[in-house]
Amino acid sequence: MTDDLLAPRVRLRIFERFAETAQAPVVEELMGELALSRDEVTEVLRELEAARHIALVPGSARILMAFPFSAVTTP
Repeated sequence: MTDDLLAPRVRLRIFERFAETAQAPVVEELMGELALSRDEVTEVLRELEAARHIALVPGSARILMAFPFSAVTTP
């Protein structure tokens, strides 16, 4: 389990990135921007997915959606 303030920080950065560039950040970008390890980022992404804040590409830590934003074209 991660720090209670970490998930909101990561979620906010994901939404900011989508709003700024129309693209999802990758793990390495979140690591650098938030000074986190790969394990910390991966864990918080899985927590955000479990809470239904984001969707990950199955079997990966790659962000597919951060509702209502999508990294792929949707109908």
